Amino acid sequence: MSTQEIMREAYLRYLVPTHLHGKTQHKTLGARLSEDILQFRDRSRFYRNRPGRFFLKKFINDSSIPSEFRRPIVARRRKLELKNKNIVHFQHELISSVSNQNAYAFLTPAQLKRIIKRGDFVYRDLTENEDDFLVPFYSFTFFQRRNEFLSFDRGSFREHRNEFLGKKSLGFTVPVEHDDMTLFEFENHGVVNAGLTAAAIDLDLEFSRDLPFFENNSKFLGCLFFEHRGKSALLGLVKVASPGFFYPETKRLAVNDLGWVEPFDKPRYSFDPWTEHFLSWVQAKKRR
Repeated sequence: MSTQEIMREAYLRYLVPTHLHGKTQHKTLGARLSEDILQFRDRSRFYRNRPGRFFLKKFINDSSIPSEFRRPIVARRRKLELKNKNIVHFQHELISSVSNQNAYAFLTPAQLKRIIKRGDFVYRDLTENEDDFLVPFYSFTFFQRRNEFLSFDRGSFREHRNEFLGKKSLGFTVPVEHDDMTLFEFENHGVVNAGLTAAAIDLDLEFSRDLPFFENNSKFLGCLFFEHRGKSALLGLVKVASPGFFYPETKRLAVNDLGWVEPFDKPRYSFDPWTEHFLSWVQAKKRR
């Protein structure tokens, strides 16, 4: 079963303790199962028979179960794949009409929820999207502790836009796709789940015991509309409140030079366009 199926069955059978909380409980469950398999290996009670599918080891020799379910696979740590298929897009006119009419067009979580419930969106491939009237939807997940933000440089492994290369970023960004809408994240089409997954892979947190802390301390703030030189995007802002002790280390090609910065201090850093727009929005909110 997948972790989503396990959680669904657990809720239907009233097996989930009432003290458990979290926006992406199936992700937490997957991390804990993966950690158990990594730590205990042959002594683990679980194994994978397909990527993302778990089975109980005590049934591995049960001949009444099809053999395809009883063949363990070895799963490597994932890398974040470049997503461009079946990405959520909204009509430009719809975003303009619903969002606040000011310099920073913004959708509240409630406004996005209404749009999602009405089904006012389409799925398009990013590589085929040449329609100026469609706005792609991205998760923009940022880590914050007090006045500091976690910053990084985008590696050329993932980033090919000239205006983003060589610039600092504060947001772990990933397109929101068809499969991100889950039982647990219907209202925002899985923007939190997508963002946390991307950040966890880049920061090597998938199997960390700290992952539930970040999941439980994440909050969807709403969507910030970005438009520049004919290119537009709707950025779903996901804030992750980080503890003071968290200092990430990673050797992945997608992100480099990780560190905590106070972006409003001088001298100013050279940020990518999305981060600059986000920081301008943050400052505007403080002034109001």
